[in-house]
Amino acid sequence: MRKKILLSFGLLVLAYFALTWFFFGSPHPCGILETRKKPTVIKAGRDAWRAGLATLRAAAKRTNFDAEIVQELTRHVSDRPKEEQRLLSELHRQVWQMSPAACARGALTWQAPQNYKTTPESEPDL
Repeated sequence: MRKKILLSFGLLVLAYFALTWFFFGSPHPCGILETRKKPTVIKAGRDAWRAGLATLRAAAKRTNFDAEIVQELTRHVSDRPKEEQRLLSELHRQVWQMSPAACARGALTWQAPQNYKTTPESEPDL
């Protein structure tokens, strides 16, 4: 009887690690929370980048494509990957500073804001 209980418990622990690693890439609650938040952070960053791009485009048209504005527009476009990586690094830092219990609670209860329900992969890339 005791062997069955230990075997069942061992299989349960093994199943937890296998499933969380398969679906989230980490068995740690903070890794799971980070994975759940990542699409929302990427989408929010892309929305902010698009808003900045629209502002710079309007300014370029208004100033008849002044060289300084065009240079700023070019820098803004080229900085997108760096900005996205910065946002993901910031998310990683924030999540992994939490305690495992706080991460577990966050992973279980966190919901994406309503306007960020879609995944970044479903959006057209500029």
